[in-house]
Amino acid sequence: MNGEIIYLFIYSTGTKFTDEQLKGLLKNPENFSKYEYARPKPEEIASFNMPTIFNLKEDTYIDQEELLKFKVQVAVYNSGSFSLRFRCQVLSSDLSRVLEITFDKKINEFLTVAAAREKAKVEKALAKIASISPSEYDERYRIYYIEGEKQRIVDRNRKLIAGLLIDEPNPASLSEKYTEEVLSRSMSYSSLDAVFVGWESSVMIDKSRKYEHELLVGEIANVQLLQMRISHRATSEKISETEARMIKVLEEKRSPGKSLKELDLQLGKFYDETRDMVNYVDDTLSGFGEWYILKLYALYDDVFKISKWKKSVEDDLDIIDKRWEFVTEMMRNRRSDLLELVVIALIVIEVVLEIILILKPV
Repeated sequence: MNGEIIYLFIYSTGTKFTDEQLKGLLKNPENFSKYEYARPKPEEIASFNMPTIFNLKEDTYIDQEELLKFKVQVAVYNSGSFSLRFRCQVLSSDLSRVLEITFDKKINEFLTVAAAREKAKVEKALAKIASISPSEYDERYRIYYIEGEKQRIVDRNRKLIAGLLIDEPNPASLSEKYTEEVLSRSMSYSSLDAVFVGWESSVMIDKSRKYEHELLVGEIANVQLLQMRISHRATSEKISETEARMIKVLEEKRSPGKSLKELDLQLGKFYDETRDMVNYVDDTLSGFGEWYILKLYALYDDVFKISKWKKSVEDDLDIIDKRWEFVTEMMRNRRSDLLELVVIALIVIEVVLEIILILKPV
């Protein structure tokens, strides 16, 4: 069996980038000629936006009985996330070798250390072009490519493939019913290929080795899941924080003008930045087009619940927007009250001056 295991380590920098900023960020940019879409597509279907990809220095895992070479790439997205890819070619007579590599603790420890090292290098380079705020959250995912015909591979390795999808090191223990359920989240372009999507990994089976677009779809889905997790936590914390601050402002004995202004600016900035991120998710989807790629993304959406995460973030944004509107209205009313007091004061001063002029001796 020929194939590839692609380990994804996905991070967020909390900052958006432009293509111009990312150009020349690192050495060895990827040759994008191989990303030409291999399947037929109507002319009106737009190709989706590519991340900026660089090939990093190859890494090698060496053990007493093992030598694995990893091609290392970084894919930087304009949204501020980046993915480290550790790609390992696997040559074996059967698929069980893939299972052994996947659940080898030493290999996983090696990759964790290597990913942390490369992450630091990438963040250092990105910090030179923009101010970044790396998140404590990350995503990890595996994508498998198996060269061969779908029916032959699946018939011989049903439970093993299911085990890879759900991170089960002992797939033989899985029931037939559960195996069938796990494998049901799949789609095929032809009768010879298939993509199976799970929470921990996805498995691609095809005789063609042109699967970079399928890899990108899986990676983008993980990037979006990470962004939604980060945004959901941020919006939840902002709701709790602003609730406490609004109570404090309302209880202030002195004029709360300065506090209101700070809260208004903070809510506005947070709302705009988070809404911008959610819109970016929608823009990414529109670039896929109504075709095989979009349907493949829908499969990831079904497993990761990206749409539900997005709906939860939007619901939180509605609450924040209402609070922002309330604070803005309070400021408007305060300015109106202040203006009214100024007018009254001017009238009083004018009346006093008139009285002084009248009483002044000629």
